[in-house]
Amino acid sequence: MIGDVVSGFADVEGAKIYYEVGGEGPAFIMIHAGVAASRQWNSEFARFSNSYRVVRYDLRGFGKSEPIEAEFSRMRDFDTLLRQLGIEEPTILMGCSMGGGLAMDFALARPSMVKALIMVASGPSGLKLDVPPHPSAEAAEAAYNEGDLTWWPSWRPRSGMTAWGGRLNRLTPTCEHWHMR
Repeated sequence: MIGDVVSGFADVEGAKIYYEVGGEGPAFIMIHAGVAASRQWNSEFARFSNSYRVVRYDLRGFGKSEPIEAEFSRMRDFDTLLRQLGIEEPTILMGCSMGGGLAMDFALARPSMVKALIMVASGPSGLKLDVPPHPSAEAAEAAYNEGDLTWWPSWRPRSGMTAWGGRLNRLTPTCEHWHMR
């Protein structure tokens, strides 16, 4: 159960960045994925605010945060938000996908500000994979480039990860090679 939640907008380099803070204790910051907004963390926000001062926010241009037409840095936005919220002690950072990449970059740039790092389906920014694509992915991309989308329903994953099992359950037969057991 969440107690009082404080929400607002921080003025960060000309943009209004939406944030929510709940709970008391050590700082625990949640950074959402690039396909989501801070609502991604509803369950975790409720759970961890029982023991921590939890902060979640919408990255610039996501959720309730404003996009502005100007150069910006997600790292500077994050650092400025922490300062405006008075977070000066080492914090626990949890990020998903793009948000995890930002958390990792922050941990590398400001290690004295990070107590723990929780990565959810994340990788470092600038990572260039040297892995050849699977032939089915190449065929799908070629069809897409020709405007043929008939392949999509049979190619895309039909189910994701199990909530507790941490493994892929079932994918389409054309993606059989991705099964993890």
